[in-house]
Amino acid sequence: MESSLEWFIPENQQDIVLRLVQQSAQYMASVRLGLDARKLDRSSFSAIQNFDTQRAGIFLGNAVRMAAKPLLAPIGAIIQYRTQEGKQFV
Repeated sequence: MESSLEWFIPENQQDIVLRLVQQSAQYMASVRLGLDARKLDRSSFSAIQNFDTQRAGIFLGNAVRMAAKPLLAPIGAIIQYRTQEGKQFV
């Protein structure tokens, strides 16, 4: 079974995926940092409906995780270090 995304021409598929992954990673990082995610551009989120198969959903989830990891890993390391040192965040 193919996802609805496969009905788009390849150039449009790539654009949809890139924009959705970018905005999803930004949203994930903002939420985890306690920032106001409502201020972010979320226009690509409506494209999620095109990831309507398990395979497409897994692909998207992995892509978002890989995009967010470089954003969140350094922050997590700083928090872990400061926690081990007994320092608190204000």
